[in-house]
Amino acid sequence: MRPRLRGCLVGAVVAGGLCLAGVALGLPGGEEQAEPEPRTSMTEIVDERRLDERRMELTIRSDALAATTKVRLLLPRGWESRTDWPVLWLSHGGLDDHTSWTTRTDVEALTSDTGVLVVMPDGGRCGSYSDWWNGGAGGPPRWETYHLKELLPLLEARYRAGGRRAQSHFLAAGAAPGLSPAHVRDRRPPGQLTRFTRESHRARRSAASGRHSSMTPSAEAT
Repeated sequence: MRPRLRGCLVGAVVAGGLCLAGVALGLPGGEEQAEPEPRTSMTEIVDERRLDERRMELTIRSDALAATTKVRLLLPRGWESRTDWPVLWLSHGGLDDHTSWTTRTDVEALTSDTGVLVVMPDGGRCGSYSDWWNGGAGGPPRWETYHLKELLPLLEARYRAGGRRAQSHFLAAGAAPGLSPAHVRDRRPPGQLTRFTRESHRARRSAASGRHSSMTPSAEAT
């Protein structure tokens, strides 16, 4: 065989071998392909402010809302002494916000010696505490998802809320016309939110201050 022809054959054999090696690496059993990294949740605390001895305000970037939102806490006395505080969850009414309970009611005084962590999240001006349908497209704002799957675990992990949600441990209330959280969350799986109190619009007001002088439950479901 002439030297030039022999060189061409050797080159063809080498090229074919490299091609087969490349195919083998791409087949199962070859070199493992790197798995795509899991999607990182965008839910995070972007600001935490201690307003006074009991009031704390959090700003949270929510994946479910695709926006930032706020929640106000009333800390029990000795808050840092334990990690399983019973929780009172207060939902505001329509056109109100996370500050409404502390600015328009006596909830701070009424809960001062109760030994509960009071949570007052924002629910949107007319958010209805639900995941919006958006004409069938879904997507944000998803208020129910935010409250139950983002905020609640965050409070349990970082703000000493009790993780055992039993009737004697977790109470949720809403100010009319914001009664929908009680109706919506009463349909949650057993063991999640188990007791609800709805605050009547007929609660007495102080004529001098324009504040609710009491929180009068109008109905209760267990």
